[in-house]
Amino acid sequence: MNWLLTQPGRALKEKAGLADLEGEVDWLSEVAWKLEGLSLTVGFTIALGERRVPLVMTYPDYFPDAPPSVKPAAADVLLSGHQWGRGGELCLEHRADNWRAEITGADMVRSAHRLLSEEGDPAAGPVPSAHALSLGQTIRGEDYRFLWPHALADLVAALPPGADLPVVIGEYKVGGVELARPTTIGEGDAILWSEPLLGSEGRTYEARLVLLAPETRFIAKPDTDQAREALTAAGAGHHLDTPKEGLRLFVLAKGRDATLVWGYQTSEKTALFAYRTVPLPEASPRLPDAYAALAGKTVGLVGCGSVGSKVAVALARCGVDHFVLLDDDLLYPGNLVRNALDGRAIGLNKTLALSAAVRDVRPEAKVTTRNIRLGGQESSGTTAQALTLLETCVLIVDATAEPEAFNLCSSVCSNARKPLVWGVVYAGGIGGVIARARPDVEPPPLLARAQMALWYQARGTPWAAEDDGSYGAREAGSPLVADDADVGVIAAHMTRLVIDTLLGAPSDLSHSAYVIGFKKSWIFDAPFDVWPIDFTPEGRWGPNFSEALVEDLNRLVAELKPKDEPA
Repeated sequence: MNWLLTQPGRALKEKAGLADLEGEVDWLSEVAWKLEGLSLTVGFTIALGERRVPLVMTYPDYFPDAPPSVKPAAADVLLSGHQWGRGGELCLEHRADNWRAEITGADMVRSAHRLLSEEGDPAAGPVPSAHALSLGQTIRGEDYRFLWPHALADLVAALPPGADLPVVIGEYKVGGVELARPTTIGEGDAILWSEPLLGSEGRTYEARLVLLAPETRFIAKPDTDQAREALTAAGAGHHLDTPKEGLRLFVLAKGRDATLVWGYQTSEKTALFAYRTVPLPEASPRLPDAYAALAGKTVGLVGCGSVGSKVAVALARCGVDHFVLLDDDLLYPGNLVRNALDGRAIGLNKTLALSAAVRDVRPEAKVTTRNIRLGGQESSGTTAQALTLLETCVLIVDATAEPEAFNLCSSVCSNARKPLVWGVVYAGGIGGVIARARPDVEPPPLLARAQMALWYQARGTPWAAEDDGSYGAREAGSPLVADDADVGVIAAHMTRLVIDTLLGAPSDLSHSAYVIGFKKSWIFDAPFDVWPIDFTPEGRWGPNFSEALVEDLNRLVAELKPKDEPA
C-alpha cells in the first residue's frame, strides 16, 4: 500500500523539513511539490556558484522503508560520475544499502548538494566512490557474454605476443542471453585447451585466438575500427581480408584479459561487435575433500521419475561422474510438478533427458542409458543385458517403488555383492522411507525389505486411507499424490545415503533405514518425525552355489556333450 495513505503525517513532515532547509541555505530554491496519482515528487534547484541545476526527487510507494530517488529534472543529462547513467538517479550517501527510516528528503537534498559541489571543485579532488556493485549488477543489461575461465586466462597469458591459433567457440542461449566460451584451443596434436561444451544444447564456431602486440592497448569492448587496428598490429589482419563471406570470430587477448569479437563479413565491408567478457573466478572448494573419491565410481539408477531424476542430478553435483540410467517412460507435462527435468524434455525418454541434465551439471560425465522397463514386458535378452550392465556399477539405486524392479535389483546386488539404496514417498505426501543394504553389513535386499514389512505391521497403527489397513502396501502403488517438496526431501536423503555408502566406513549414518514424516499422520507425531530402523543379521551375500557344485558341473557338462564326441 502507498505510504501516503498510511502515513500522511510523515508527508507533512517531509514538506516542512524541506521548507526549513530552503529558508536556512542560499543554494536551494524553487521547491515545488507535485502529486501524480499517488506518487509524490518535489522539484528543486541547487545553485553551484553561477550554475543552476534543476533536480527532482521522487518518493517511492514504500517510503520511509525505501529511499527516494534524486535525478536531473531533464532527461538524458549526466551531472556526476556518481550517477546511474544519463538521466539516471544520483548515487548519494543515503542509498538502499544503508537506508534508515529516520533519514528525510531534506537529508537527500543536502547529500545531492555536497556531491555536486565537491565534484565541481577542482581543489577538492575526486569524490570517493561508494559504489560496490557486483559483476551481476554491472552486466545485467548485456545480452552477449563471453565466459573466460581463470585457468585459461593463465594459459593464454603465457603465450607469446603475436600468437595466432585456431579456437573453437561454443555458444548457447539461456534466458535470452547468448553465452559463449572457448571449448578448444589449438588443433591436431597441438591442443592447448579442451573442455566440453556447457549446456545440453549448443553450437560451435571456428575462430582465431590472437595475442595482441605488446604496444597495443587492450580494450574490453572494441568497436569495429579498434578491433581491426588490434588485429592488424598483431599481424592477423589478413583474416579480415579473405574473400570468404559469413560470420567471423576472434578472441583478442593480452595478458590475462580477453574479449570475443564477431563480425559479419561481406565483399563490401566487415562490421565487428564485441561481447561482454565475464571472467570466471578460480573454483574454490565447496565440497568436502572426501568427495573426490566419488569420481570414477559408476552408479546405476533404476527409475528416472520424480525421485530418481533428483537423485541423479544431486549426485552429479557432488562429484559422481559415471551413471547407468534405466527407465522406459517418457516425460509428460504432468510430470513437471515433481521431476527435475523441465518442459524442453516433454516427449523425450526420461533416460535421455536426464542424461543431458546430468551433463549440464557435470559436462565430463559418462552416462549410459537403456530405455527399458526393468521387470516389465521386455524380451529376456533385453532384461539380461540390462542386469549385466547394472552388475558393472559400484552401487545401484532403485527409485521405482515397484516390487518387480526391486526384485531384479536385489538379485543383481546380492549375487554381485553390490550395495542397494532405495526410497519411497508415501501417498498423500505424509512422509517416506529411505533404506540401504550393504554386503555383509545389512541382510541382502529382499530379506531387508521383508524385515521392513514386519516393522510396518508391528506399528499397530493402520493407515486410514488403505482398505487393508497396511500402510506399507502403498510402496507398491501407482503414482502418488505428493508435491515437489515431499519428493525433494526423500530424494535428498537418498542422495545422502548413496554418498555415505560410496565413501565407505566410517559411516555418518548410524541406521540402515529411516522412516521420515512430513505431517502429523499415521505413526508420525509431528512434521519431520523420524523413525530409524535397524535390520537383524540374516542370510548371506553372494551367489547361491550348489552344495555339490563340482559334481553337478561335471554331470551337466557330460549331459550336454554331443553323443558323437569321444569321452
